[in-house]
Amino acid sequence: ARLAEDFIFGVLDGVAWSEEMADFNIAPHSLPRVLVTEQDFEAWYEDVDALRLDSLEDGLRLIVSGTSPVLRQSRVPWSRIQFYWREAVRLAFWLAAYAQKGPKELAIASVLVLSGLIAVGAILACLVSCCRAIVSDEEPESYEAFVQRERARAQAAAARRLPAHTKAD
Repeated sequence: ARLAEDFIFGVLDGVAWSEEMADFNIAPHSLPRVLVTEQDFEAWYEDVDALRLDSLEDGLRLIVSGTSPVLRQSRVPWSRIQFYWREAVRLAFWLAAYAQKGPKELAIASVLVLSGLIAVGAILACLVSCCRAIVSDEEPESYEAFVQRERARAQAAAARRLPAHTKAD
């Protein structure tokens, strides 16, 4: 009753509404969960670690005061980037704890980190090449010009391969 002025409380069947709850990053395997919405579901708070049922009153007080460590999410792209960053940081902490269990786990974690870095590097390389293609002032070479250039190159290579006595004849 202490927070009734600031919040309207309700219960939702997260299994029956699992597809809709996926929009708010809530999966059936992580239930029960707390979801705080604002502005007719245009913004929301959810955090499997920081916003829990056993400490709900404290979490809600932090949201009301504006000092909550829980990420306020919305449907804008920047909010999605912040969400994925938060999840990447959580994964990094989990992976660090997993790697400390033993040498086998350390090897697995190292391979995972290396694979992730290679994947990120490949994605960045693709983005750079796409950006270069977009901002390039060069006109692409036509197919006819390409064929002429390749024929001339092939003829020059064939001329270099001819024996010296054939050139004199």
